Amino acid sequence: MSGIPQVGAEFAGYRIERLLGRGGVGIVFLALDLRLQRRVALKILATELSNDDRVRERFAREPRLAASIDHPHIIPIYEAGEAEGSLYIAMRFVDGCDLGVLVRREGPLDPARVVTIVSQVGSALDAAHARGLYHRDVKPANILVAQRADPQRDDHAYVADFGITKNSSTRSLTKTGQYVGTLDYVAPEQIRGESVDARTDIYALGCVLYESLIGVPPFQKDNDAASIYAHLAEDPPLLSARRADLPAALDAVVVTAMAKSRENRYESGADLAAAARKALGRKASRTTTVRSRQRASTTVIATQAAAPVPPTAPRATPRPASDAAETVVVPLPAATEPAPRLDYRVLGPLVVRTGERELSLGTGRQRALLARLLLDANMVVSTDRLIDALWGDHPLPESAAKAVQTHVTTLRRMLEPERQKGEPSILVTRSPGYLLRVDVEDVDLGRFERLLEQGRRLRRSTPERASAVLTEALALFRGPVLADVALEGAARAEVRRIEELRLAALEERIAADLELGREAALVGELTALVAAHPERERLKGQLTVARARTAPPVLEPEEDEAVAEVEDDAEEAPPPRPRRTARAAAERPPEKRRGRAAPVLAAAALLVAIAAGAGVLVHSRSGGSAPTAPLSGPGPYPNAQEKALLARFPPFVGGCHRYPDHYEKSIAEVECL
Repeated sequence: MSGIPQVGAEFAGYRIERLLGRGGVGIVFLALDLRLQRRVALKILATELSNDDRVRERFAREPRLAASIDHPHIIPIYEAGEAEGSLYIAMRFVDGCDLGVLVRREGPLDPARVVTIVSQVGSALDAAHARGLYHRDVKPANILVAQRADPQRDDHAYVADFGITKNSSTRSLTKTGQYVGTLDYVAPEQIRGESVDARTDIYALGCVLYESLIGVPPFQKDNDAASIYAHLAEDPPLLSARRADLPAALDAVVVTAMAKSRENRYESGADLAAAARKALGRKASRTTTVRSRQRASTTVIATQAAAPVPPTAPRATPRPASDAAETVVVPLPAATEPAPRLDYRVLGPLVVRTGERELSLGTGRQRALLARLLLDANMVVSTDRLIDALWGDHPLPESAAKAVQTHVTTLRRMLEPERQKGEPSILVTRSPGYLLRVDVEDVDLGRFERLLEQGRRLRRSTPERASAVLTEALALFRGPVLADVALEGAARAEVRRIEELRLAALEERIAADLELGREAALVGELTALVAAHPERERLKGQLTVARARTAPPVLEPEEDEAVAEVEDDAEEAPPPRPRRTARAAAERPPEKRRGRAAPVLAAAALLVAIAAGAGVLVHSRSGGSAPTAPLSGPGPYPNAQEKALLARFPPFVGGCHRYPDHYEKSIAEVECL
């Protein structure tokens, strides 16, 4: 890069000490400010970029945009300018490394540590978004993590490089057909060249959350085209499938943050961080930092107190305004009892319980509205989709949107009867519709999907555990999904999707049981399932396997002396057996009673041998007999009689093993059929 100073040289009043890193637009050095004798991070654009008018315009805005935000997790800007034909920015030097380096060095990070960092980054982004500024290139390389003097203390993260942020009031400065951002973290709307907003940065922060926990970006592809397609069309991989110690609730956090449609993402970094903390079972921090825009800043530390501070308590002595922060301890009121959790059940009739009490959910359409919100829990459901779920193709009332709003208001009162005015609700109005905030573990569908995914992971390694987990998942179904709710329109497709998941869970459990050798107990269940769902090819295959494993061994001439004896005595045909009446058959002792099932199953055993190519004997109507040729042998195979038998008795008939004493007599019994 021509025009870039070397280590030891002076540049714009700074002495270059060492290289810190190279970015897409320039180089960052550790430098000494010769006037103030402080070390700074000095970012210098490459000369070829400094000569680009568009880049110069965008780069010239960076100091002004970043300096307009005073936030503890945004890198402060000290100076910006141009020297020796290159643009530069001097900013605070953070003694540490970027998040990408930290992950590469330490591997996947501790979940609590990741949530702390993501919370800080989300707070910084929210502050920028409040000013109408969007980063558009949130990635681990732009998140600096300060070195910790005390390993017991939390990390302190900074968001850096606002050089490619975009003000909501300005148009994109990138060239046609290009976008600003890094492919591993770019949101679908950026790829499509659409306008960006706060949720664009939330998508990238979801990617950062995933990479910090797993060690690689969510869509790690071989080429750019594959990466772009993945961001546009593929669901992010599940965290819990890659790392067993992560709760499945975190999967929903990443899926929501990285939703393809921005309307379905979290609205803010704070929302994402709160969801991640809840998924880990961590409470939100009760420490809040408030920084004034004056030189003197005050840090307010809110602490839990069992009783109010007495009036005689000493007050903090005010200090003169300075760069040092003043710390004031402010007691908060004692904690109140948390609101009882709601238990939502959709895998059967719609039920909402609090403790042992079942809530009344009102009218049919009100129940349908709640059901639709639960099917898309933690996602914004547009008013149009709610209207479709309630009325479908039926004539709409004059004010359907108003009716939906009325139902929502009534549901809020039913679900949160003790909520005070001004307190946040679990049923939120969020453009272009409504969002129901729930913990996925509070919905039986969420628990089912978690157990299904867990069972799938376990099946190959520990099938016995997989069978137990999948059995637990299937036990959550109390009947058809939302059996008592009249859903209309596209909502029915979601109900069908859940039913498909139930059948998939059944198939996975049966596959685990087959691996455990439980085929004898599965034949009856599989037979009923195939009859009920003839379109399920996997169930048919599993039934075939179960029947094959429970069938008798194939007859081999060299191993079965009984067959050889029959062939030696073939010249004398066995006498026909007299027909038995049903009454005579019923009067026979159970151990001797065979009925019609015995020759049927014996014939099936014979046909198994024929199909396997064994040399066995089939009698003709004239009393003669001759061994059949193996499958690969000469002569016409099968002959007319064999075709008739094969058509009448399928080779795999479950239960053949119950009649082992009939095998030697099967040739004669075929004649009695």
